Order: sequence, then C-alpha cells, then structure tokens
Amino acid sequence: MFTKLQVKFEEQILFQYSCLSLILWNIFLLYYSHKAIELQIYNLLLTIGVYYLFEGKMIKIKLNKNNYYKLISFAIVSFLFTRGIFSISEKDPLCYLSLPLILISTILCTEYRDHTNIKLKAIFVSTLMPIRFLIKPLVIKAILTFTSNITWLILGLIGIDANIYMNIIYFKDSKIGLNILSGCSGADQIIFSLTLSLILMILFPVRNEFSKSQFILFSFGIGFIENIFRLTLLSIFTYYSESIDSKFFYFFHDSYGNLFFALISGSLISLYFYKNYIFNSKF
Repeated sequence: MFTKLQVKFEEQILFQYSCLSLILWNIFLLYYSHKAIELQIYNLLLTIGVYYLFEGKMIKIKLNKNNYYKLISFAIVSFLFTRGIFSISEKDPLCYLSLPLILISTILCTEYRDHTNIKLKAIFVSTLMPIRFLIKPLVIKAILTFTSNITWLILGLIGIDANIYMNIIYFKDSKIGLNILSGCSGADQIIFSLTLSLILMILFPVRNEFSKSQFILFSFGIGFIENIFRLTLLSIFTYYSESIDSKFFYFFHDSYGNLFFALISGSLISLYFYKNYIFNSKF
C-alpha cells in the first residue's frame, strides 16, 4: 500500500514538473521568436491567471487512466514542440495558441471531475490571447483619433506649441513631430487592463453587477490614461530631442518601458480591486 501511494505521489510530482516545463517553454517561445514586449507581458499575465486558478488544487490531481486521452495529449505536445522550432525561426503565428493547447493537453491527462468549472475558466483565460487579435483592430479604430487629439490638447496645456493633422502631431518651431500609428493607439494597454480586471473577477467572483461595471470602466480608464501619459512623454522627448538623449525615447517606445507602464497600471488596478473587494467588501 505504501509503495502504491509513493508511486502515485512521484507521478504527481513528475506531472507537475512537466506542466511547469511546458509553461516556461511557452514563455521563452515568445521571447526567442522576438514578439513585441507588450505581447510577452500579456502572455505572462494569462499564464499567471491560469496558475492561480489551479493553485492549491494540483495535489488533488489524478492522472487519467484512459490511454486514448493520453495519446491525444502526447500528440498535441509533440506538435507544439515540432512547430516550436519553426516558430522561433519564422515567427509562426501558431505560437499564440500554445498556451491554450498546453492547457488542453494537460487537462486531457488528468481526472479533475470535481473542478470542471475551474477547467473551463482556465481554458477561457488561455484563449484570451487569440481573442486579443480579434478585438484589437476594433479598439484601435475606436480610439486612435481620440487618443491623438487628447495628446495634442495636453501638449498645448503644458506650453508646447503644436498642430495636429490626422494622427500626426508636429511642432511649429521645428521640423519634427510624432506620428501616432495603430501601435501607439493604446489598444494594447486597454486590453491588458481589461484582461487583468477580468482575471481578478474570475479569481474573486464579484456578485454586484454595478460594481463589475464600475471596475471595468476604471480598468479601461487606467489603460487609456496610461497610454496618454506615455504619448505625452514621448512627445516631450521628441520636442526636446536636441537636448535629451534619444535613448529615453526608444526605451519608452520600443524597449522595456512598456513593462514599466504595465507594472504601474497593473498595480493601480490590483490596489483598487483589493481596496474595494477585500478591504472594504464593496464588491
């Protein structure tokens, strides 16, 4: 009896390490395929969300005895590893589906009868990556012009004389300006903020419908304001480009400056949720 329990425990440990290895592989896949920083951050957010859904429940996992499901799971993982080589070299868009496929292959290997709801929530969270690509163009179309005009107004308020044409902000006393393209619309920041709020509400269910709407609006506002602040900062760096090192511009535009703003917005949204849900119990 002791031997069977010991073997079962060792199987669970091996299974958990295998799941962890697949998740780490997914994170590094996006890194080594040179995906945008904001996309890597978004993938990390979804991964953390899935992890917390299963936190404390992994010890109750029973490995599935059905060899058919195991074979399907093995086929999915083999397919992911095979495509992974191509994904790194050719930037294969299939890597965006790697997290939901890893989760599905993991679930197929387990008997988790008492937690069907958790499995469905986890699969939903993991599929937010492909859903992101469906809704992002709609968000860009809705807010790009508004974002450009708000940035231009703020520059005027702080004393920078500028004009705007379409989505191009150019400065009157110089030949330089800022072209606000779709990548600078704020869609990534807004989707990140809304996704974080959604994951928090899945982890800690909010029953009050008004509180849900209030929290979603707050998260949307944080994402939008964060991007406006970032664009204003980039405009200032552009305006004073002769006296300010261009490294600052590229850091906040192309480099890990995105991580800095994601941490700020994530912290504000989490603090708001903590204050209202856990501390004051308003939700």
